Amino acid sequence: MFFKVIYYLIGLGLVFYKAYRLSNPEQTKDFWDIFRWHEKAKEDGTEPTSVDEWKEKLGVDTFNNVIMMAILAIVEFSWFFVGIFTYNWALLLAFMVYSFVSYRIMKPKLKTYQSSFVSYTNTQLFLGICIILFAVINSFHLHIDLVKLIFGG
Repeated sequence: MFFKVIYYLIGLGLVFYKAYRLSNPEQTKDFWDIFRWHEKAKEDGTEPTSVDEWKEKLGVDTFNNVIMMAILAIVEFSWFFVGIFTYNWALLLAFMVYSFVSYRIMKPKLKTYQSSFVSYTNTQLFLGICIILFAVINSFHLHIDLVKLIFGG
């Protein structure tokens, strides 16, 4: 029970992080600028190779924000991956598959249009918040067996 509580507390922490990102659209637009700059630098062959070059190109504050976002993305992926071994495995696995497939489909548009990037990011954040909250509530209160609900049995 202790590990279950810790696991879902981490999930609630991710909800607060996602809500913060969702409430701060300027940060999403800044990440689009970084995303575009990085794609262009890869094409031109001018991509920074050291941490100091990245800090120089982005600025220290922006660099630190990118590093924090990357660390939290790893924590989020790990949380969803561990969630595959929990009671809500079907829901969490479906969201992971949806995220990977939708990113592959949307990637060409994300490179080109800022509005697509912002809309995609906000949609992913909102869906992530809803799914994590449902997983927490379902685990402690509802106890809905999603596999039986969807496939019968």
